[in-house]
Amino acid sequence: MSNIVSALVQKRIVGSPTRKSILLYMAGCASDDGTGVWCSKSTIARDLEYGKRTVQVAVDDMVQSGLIAEVGNRRCAHGYTVEYRICLDVVKTLEPTQQEAVKKAKSERGELPPDGQNQRGAGAAPVQEMHPTRAGAAPHGVQELHPNRTGTVKESCSEYVGGASAAITQDQFDEFWKAHPRPRNRERCRKLLAKAVSDGVPVARLLTAAERYRAEQAGNAPRYVCYADSWLDNRRWEDFPDQAGEAADSLVVSRAAVFWAKKIQSGGYAPQSAISKEIAACMIAEGLVDAVQLRRAGIIT
Repeated sequence: MSNIVSALVQKRIVGSPTRKSILLYMAGCASDDGTGVWCSKSTIARDLEYGKRTVQVAVDDMVQSGLIAEVGNRRCAHGYTVEYRICLDVVKTLEPTQQEAVKKAKSERGELPPDGQNQRGAGAAPVQEMHPTRAGAAPHGVQELHPNRTGTVKESCSEYVGGASAAITQDQFDEFWKAHPRPRNRERCRKLLAKAVSDGVPVARLLTAAERYRAEQAGNAPRYVCYADSWLDNRRWEDFPDQAGEAADSLVVSRAAVFWAKKIQSGGYAPQSAISKEIAACMIAEGLVDAVQLRRAGIIT
């Protein structure tokens, strides 16, 4: 789970309590970059006590609005589960829940009068001196607690139960073993590959990166080619940008543009914070709305 993504979602106005709770649930399953959200809609519905149809509608709505995006699917006991990515750039554009007026009101609040605590009939109750760990005359034992919790338990949000090596299939590992130009140490490669997949890296991206690395090193002497286990350990797949990820980002912007254009054309509410410059430019480029309609809706282009 990622406390960074959870804190970001918690402090943004998503539009409805249902969408907010589901997005918070997904944030608890995501990595720090918003990827790796792998949990079925049935699991979300059961844990949040929603109907499955309610979860499906809310998730589809968030996909159309660009808050989340589908990046692939993974096998599970019942077939496959769709993997999502939380679009952090879009979430950051949402209106924050903490308004400046609330902060100002708190800062301008005066202190209580000297007798302020006695206005409810408490009288002149004697003040009991407190020990850092327990009250002097406490009738029950007080357990001393450390201020910082240790031993955080990390639980998977998926219905799948298995070891790290179960994150990939034998066929997928064999494909990687054939794709890499210099394979070595099958067992270590299997563990490193499974760890990368469990961290949220799609298997397809790892296989594609290995094939591109093989093509890049064609003709080079073996001593200049990195071994497969070292290649995985050093995350060398990051040297080859995910072309599918770039296409997915443009697809997210396009879907969000269509969604908000319909809202604007029908006279519905379209918050300015939800429409980024990229989405607005896509609306105009696709001819969904014009600049006049955007300005009329309060969107600055």
